[in-house]
Amino acid sequence: MAGISGGVIVRDDGRQIQFRPKCERCGNVGPTIHNIATPTQGSNVSGWQFRCDRCGFDTAITVYG
Repeated sequence: MAGISGGVIVRDDGRQIQFRPKCERCGNVGPTIHNIATPTQGSNVSGWQFRCDRCGFDTAITVYG
């Protein structure tokens, strides 16, 4: 099971994760669904940035294994 900051997990089947970005300031969830391979336990994957279309805040997205 994976965790995420700056997003909401839509689906996690153990091999692949689908998530949507989420603003850490106002809670707005973006419409785009991203797919990535599930990170191994103890590692993380980052590098995404989400600019909220509601409040303009930039949120860094990190997925944890």
